Amino acid sequence: MPKVEIDPKDIKIPNNVLKSKLGFGRAEEIPEEFRKMVKRAYEELHDVAKPVVLWRDFEVDGSLSFDNMELTGELATKHLSGSKIITVFLATLGKKVDKKIEEYFRKGEDLLAFFIDGIASEMVEYALRKVDAELRMKRSNLEGSFRISPGYGDLPLSLNKKIVEIFKDEVDVNVIEDSYVLVPRKTITAFVGWREKNEKQT
Repeated sequence: MPKVEIDPKDIKIPNNVLKSKLGFGRAEEIPEEFRKMVKRAYEELHDVAKPVVLWRDFEVDGSLSFDNMELTGELATKHLSGSKIITVFLATLGKKVDKKIEEYFRKGEDLLAFFIDGIASEMVEYALRKVDAELRMKRSNLEGSFRISPGYGDLPLSLNKKIVEIFKDEVDVNVIEDSYVLVPRKTITAFVGWREKNEKQT
């Protein structure tokens, strides 16, 4: 299955997204007194982040059940019903990012840890967006759905367990049994459905 490793420096996070994530959403720019700290957070993150995006296609021909997984609820029905293919994604920055954040919290450098945490959350999101966008360009003959993730709307978070199982031989990601939270924490999962262009959703 495809596995894309990305240089963290190649992942571009829009300034407005970054400002909002770091608590400066109403400011035109990140205030001068925080810029050095944000720059340091980026540098620390670039040293430890290993962005990886994996994906696998499943031919479903309109079904929302595949590989012992059933996508239930209105969100999946709205965006994925009628798909001929459903792509399952997993993106992660690796365990060293979690350790770096914890290290600075332990040292009492809470603001630096907070900035690294916030930037890392957006980095893994934009790593997945990058691969998603490239896949959509390659599949110009198909129409890709809105990307949906377990835990959003009524799409069960428990699907994370099955997604981790799909990619277990390719990446070191685990899921906490009771909560279905992913470890490393900067890990996300998603689904995209594909149908022929001009084909109406059923």
